[in-house]
Amino acid sequence: MILQLGHLKNSKQLVIKKLNFADKSSSSKVVAIDTIQNEVLSCLFIDRSLLEDESIKESLLENSKFYPIREASEAGIDNENFEKMEFDQLVLIFNKINQTWTLQNNISLLENMHTVINHLNALWPNDRTTYFEEFWFLIKKNLGALSLRVIYNDLKKVGKNDDKNSLIQVSIEGDRNPNPVEGGELEKSLIENYQEEFALNFNMVEYVVEKGQLVIAGNIKNSPYIIMATITDISRLQQAVIQNFITALSR
Repeated sequence: MILQLGHLKNSKQLVIKKLNFADKSSSSKVVAIDTIQNEVLSCLFIDRSLLEDESIKESLLENSKFYPIREASEAGIDNENFEKMEFDQLVLIFNKINQTWTLQNNISLLENMHTVINHLNALWPNDRTTYFEEFWFLIKKNLGALSLRVIYNDLKKVGKNDDKNSLIQVSIEGDRNPNPVEGGELEKSLIENYQEEFALNFNMVEYVVEKGQLVIAGNIKNSPYIIMATITDISRLQQAVIQNFITALSR
């Protein structure tokens, strides 16, 4: 599991701390702020003074959809100490901020559940790709996932006149935005291996705390899906919201 935490050093530079959970090591680098959208960040800290820069505020608004952004002083971070902070200290800071961010995302989904369900159900019959892209993004925000993969079944037109359908698997991944691709033998075997889990709408099949590996499987409108995520933690609230969300989608 890898975390990348960013701190805006000034209006032009971003410091990134990379945390590797395998050996509890950390490293840092400095990049230009205009490359921020190319970086896979898990959290971003910014000094209050930089919020007066309109161009930075615009960028922050766009990126706040993908990860938590907080004032550096709230976490005791500044230009002097960020690069010197140890692995354990940074993980504690991140966990606290990420828990608050995911809680806000879960509350938002609860408050807008009816609207979200109606919107997705309108997509289901004719645009399953967009349906699962939006599903992927909602689940990623709910979990605060560092990585997320959603696998589902779809139909592919075959034949000269596209008059026949073939069952395929589609896999959706992405660092910031969902990227659906046609699956292969791996995705097919995963669907076969988790066959028994598709009887219910929601099953939390496996959660390996040490590695942050989570697997959820079930069905939406009798169509199987698999969620594979890397997370730092999962609360009862997150489980309950996902379960109720998916169950509501299936009605």
